[in-house]
Amino acid sequence: MHYLVRFGSGQLPGAGELANEEGLYVSPDGERGWAILEREDEDSLRSTLDAGVEEVQPVLPAWEYAVVEEARRELEGHKAGFVDDPGGALTEARKTVGRALEARGYPAPERSDAAPRERGEVLREYQGTDVGGSGSVEEMREAFGRLSDLLERSARA
Repeated sequence: MHYLVRFGSGQLPGAGELANEEGLYVSPDGERGWAILEREDEDSLRSTLDAGVEEVQPVLPAWEYAVVEEARRELEGHKAGFVDDPGGALTEARKTVGRALEARGYPAPERSDAAPRERGEVLREYQGTDVGGSGSVEEMREAFGRLSDLLERSARA
């Protein structure tokens, strides 16, 4: 995953340190402290940098961004169907989020233990949204809401 990182004033590592760093891209105006780094997840990024990091934002390839945006639109459409058919809308919402996770390179949910920590958590929570056909409307509503949250988290992991 690539991250856009903003360092505090004067906190950008020196040129000597940067030269040996693979997957690092620094803005030409380096004194502003912007860089793009590639790491497995945000935790590993923060653990390898000094405390001078002010902001971290994930950067997705355009096609992955498009996948997430399309899933967001589909989820909005499924919300309207929840009133008349909560179970059907939840099933479709789970399919939508599942396709987005798959397209972003997440392993199958049953292999959540093989995924990096953040992705594994997203997958386990995704599995928890399967309330089955016997779930109450309130359980389905909560699961639907968690799916929206999971989609947003998946774009950051």
